Amino acid sequence: IHRGATVSSEQIELVDADFLAFFQVPLVAGDRGTALQDPASLVLSETMARKYFGAVDVVGRRLEISDLAGRNAYTVTAVIKDLPKNSNLRLDFVRLLTPRDVATTMGNWSAWGIVTLQTYFKFDDPTAVSALQAQLPALVDRRVGADHVAEAFQGAGSPRLEVLVAARGELRDGVEGGEEITGAV
Repeated sequence: IHRGATVSSEQIELVDADFLAFFQVPLVAGDRGTALQDPASLVLSETMARKYFGAVDVVGRRLEISDLAGRNAYTVTAVIKDLPKNSNLRLDFVRLLTPRDVATTMGNWSAWGIVTLQTYFKFDDPTAVSALQAQLPALVDRRVGADHVAEAFQGAGSPRLEVLVAARGELRDGVEGGEEITGAV
């Protein structure tokens, strides 16, 4: 993050355009439906808005960031409430994952076992988790090959599916109305 002559290092999450709607992350400012539509959009947490601008009402302000896309100016389009400390999501800086990011700067998108990307599923019916878990071994066999599973997940042990089931899909001080289910594929 460039602010005049000062350069700071921050974690930036690259997400798809529907991220804020999918997770229903509470907004302080901005519109969840349009906040991540433009590749030059940037969503900040309350803490980062205060750190870089001294306030949370910062929609329309700009920051210059050097990341995988190079050095670019981004416009703040939304500010989200700080997430609980026990959340596995770190959303201080969020920007759109673009085809350019995938094509030019992020190799290994098709290599199994690379932890570049997390995929989340939302289930209306918690019993659907079992159906998905039952299909995963065949998917891994088709995409990786049964003989190469251990090689593809070098040192990571068996491929694992970790599923968070949230009945209403709301992000609060934990998982509202759900449970965490973890199991080996």
